[in-house]
Amino acid sequence: MTMNIFFNEKRGLRNLACRLGLSFAFLLLMGLSASAENITNKLEYMREIERCEQKSAVAAVRLDKTVYARIGGFREIRVISGENSEVPFRTRLSRTSKTKVVKTSKSAKIISLKRLVGNKIEIIVKNSDDKRRPVSLTIRARNRDYDKKISVFASVSPSGEWSPCGAEQSIFDYSAIIALSNNTVNLSGSCSGRFYKIAISNFSESKRSKRMELIRERRSNREFSEIKKETRFNENLKIDAVVFNYEKRISVERTPVRESAESAIIANSVRKKNTVVVLETYRQPIVRMTLDTPSINFTRGWELFSSDNRKNWTSIASGQITKIRIGNYEKTAMTLNFPENRGRYLKLVARNLDAPPIEISAVECFRNAYLAEFIVPAAGGSDLKLYYGGDVPEPRYDIDAILAGISTNAAPLFLRLGSEKPNPQYNSEKKAESFWNSEVFMYSVIGVVCVFLVVLLFSGFRKISDVPDGD
Repeated sequence: MTMNIFFNEKRGLRNLACRLGLSFAFLLLMGLSASAENITNKLEYMREIERCEQKSAVAAVRLDKTVYARIGGFREIRVISGENSEVPFRTRLSRTSKTKVVKTSKSAKIISLKRLVGNKIEIIVKNSDDKRRPVSLTIRARNRDYDKKISVFASVSPSGEWSPCGAEQSIFDYSAIIALSNNTVNLSGSCSGRFYKIAISNFSESKRSKRMELIRERRSNREFSEIKKETRFNENLKIDAVVFNYEKRISVERTPVRESAESAIIANSVRKKNTVVVLETYRQPIVRMTLDTPSINFTRGWELFSSDNRKNWTSIASGQITKIRIGNYEKTAMTLNFPENRGRYLKLVARNLDAPPIEISAVECFRNAYLAEFIVPAAGGSDLKLYYGGDVPEPRYDIDAILAGISTNAAPLFLRLGSEKPNPQYNSEKKAESFWNSEVFMYSVIGVVCVFLVVLLFSGFRKISDVPDGD
């Protein structure tokens, strides 16, 4: 009887402990899910992204003054799909590529040669490079003074169907008269296949020989007449080689895109022998400014400062500006280049020293162009939105690794942004203002449950130890 009581109570305590453990885990998961608030609730503004029909395409939107003015950094941006889920994206500097064309050549492999009726020949050659398509074809011949008509056809096999690679073209050499020749035939981009058929018309030409046939007639032991007769012969086109020509466009330089940035002059004055101009730049990534002035014949040192509140200023760059016009001599250097700065305000100080102060009449700013680049969801891009402006952590995505294999020269599909709207889901109240809705309250409840569980288990084990041993 005692043993039955012991085992029943022990079994009951185990069941109770399991139930309490499951309850604790449930409360913990509920608390964590409640604390993981939807990211869109923390972003104050939103703009619709232009509809995109191309699924899984690399797309991008250009960030503008409206976005820059609302954010303190790129971490305050999110791309959200219609299902209210985050679309991985990255912000990157837009760049333009300067390219050059690299030309290479490779001899074709001659497969066959056939002489046709009508003074024509047909040559079939093979492109040995299976990764590149030729843009032109060169026929190297040792002849001089000729004019031939060339037609080129392409096919996937020597016995397959041939498709034309452009209109009939000429190769010629007029070097006997003028230094003018051409031995290359352009191939159209529609040519497909590794085998090419070259049809050459007027393969053999009748030409005058440099030698003359001289006929003399004698009568009564005297020369009666002399006839010079021109001789002609047929000259075939003597081909030494057929060469395929290839072109490849490579990037030689990638420079950041600079675009005009709207700014506003909010102060323009002369203070203590300094000309001071204060600009509001709306937190755009400014890298350059050009000054306009009616003043002439000066060289002034300048210093540029940045601030977010117009109270604390940080020096970011310095240099000289010049505008000289004396007779025929002119020199102007009124452009300021400096590291990218996203301060809300910029202050330019021109040091006049004891010279007459210069006047700054206008300032044009330029910014780096940034993109928010993303992959259109496989479900479609019909309801994408850009959310921004809020205290959110830095997003962590794998999009850099995904796009690493894509050519940096490949331009994304640019989509337009709609007008700015307030985010209706934005929660403007701080969580700390409501204790009952805070993480402090949630973890306090979890702590109390843990303490209760420990006390209950401890008392249960004490009861088990107090059960008398049965005989």
